[in-house]
Amino acid sequence: MWLCGAALAGLERAGAIRPGTKRAWPMAAVAVFGAALLAARLRGAVWEDWGLGVGFAALLWALMLAAPRPGRGVRALARFGAGASFSLYAIHFPVMAIVAGVGVGEARLAPDARGLMTVAAAMAAAVAASLGFARVTEARTARVRGWLHERRRVWAAAVEALAGAWKLPGRSRTEG
Repeated sequence: MWLCGAALAGLERAGAIRPGTKRAWPMAAVAVFGAALLAARLRGAVWEDWGLGVGFAALLWALMLAAPRPGRGVRALARFGAGASFSLYAIHFPVMAIVAGVGVGEARLAPDARGLMTVAAAMAAAVAASLGFARVTEARTARVRGWLHERRRVWAAAVEALAGAWKLPGRSRTEG
């Protein structure tokens, strides 16, 4: 499914997707994605991951073409997505598994208000944990990248020194 998003990003960079060109596509893409969601719920659907990936990519593609102006709530969601989406992807399952293990145990959740509240609590815990995790990791990416670039010469000299230490007297690296 990641490849679908990567393909879209590549098409946009190549200029194949020009925002604002088509306004009717989002509704068609919502229908395609909705159909993919419904079809994925069928028993024995071995293609469900690809179907959802392609359906969601179609939705993103249509939104890229239409270039709608986001409302206030959508902007906040986009800021969260830009700042913590990888963290949410990386830690949502362990957080929700812990909440399920502590809050539910071995029994299955009943489809009642308590069960729905437990699921909502697990989702809220995953989002909150991802925000904290992102502030510790993703928010510092530029700083770490800068630190590594500043020390590039030191790293290069260390690697060269190690490579030189492995050379045996009277033999070159290409002789083996």
